[in-house]
Amino acid sequence: MKVNDTKEISPVEASTPSRAAEGPTRADKVSLGKAKEVQEAVTEARARAGVDRAAAVEQVVNAVRNGQYQANARQIADRIMQAAELDAKLRAMLSKK
Repeated sequence: MKVNDTKEISPVEASTPSRAAEGPTRADKVSLGKAKEVQEAVTEARARAGVDRAAAVEQVVNAVRNGQYQANARQIADRIMQAAELDAKLRAMLSKK
């Protein structure tokens, strides 16, 4: 490539930005007013979930002890197949490297 026009380039003077270009100034504002409420809600939800899960586990344990537990074969098979499918996908992804 050949450059034909080799006129001298004149320097550009630096300018300072105007206040109008920056827009109105705003102060940052941080509010922690709802943080305590959110934390309390999270704590309460965790406690309820723990109680619900503990109650469900207790029901299963009692059913097994009493000989009344009926396993859902279809659900077990579905979960086994899902796990196998995920495992196969992960192995395929890792072997592509």
